[in-house]
Amino acid sequence: MAFFYTHLDVKKRKKDKGRFYLVHRADRLAQIIAALQNSPLTLREATLVFDRRTRQATAVIAELRKGKLGPVRFREPLWRPEPDQE
Repeated sequence: MAFFYTHLDVKKRKKDKGRFYLVHRADRLAQIIAALQNSPLTLREATLVFDRRTRQATAVIAELRKGKLGPVRFREPLWRPEPDQE
């Protein structure tokens, strides 16, 4: 996950209390949270995106904030629509 923080160079580009949105695979959520331990960003809100067929989370939409601590809120999950059956 070093690529996540180093590549984006968020430290220089975001103001204090600035928002940064990240869309990533849901199975990487633990690694994202671990990478944030050593960065000025904190996880503020997360939304899981589920696949209707498998009923598994496939993506996470995370709102990160710079320089602002507080509780993490999990929003209501989103469901990807089923493809049209012909």
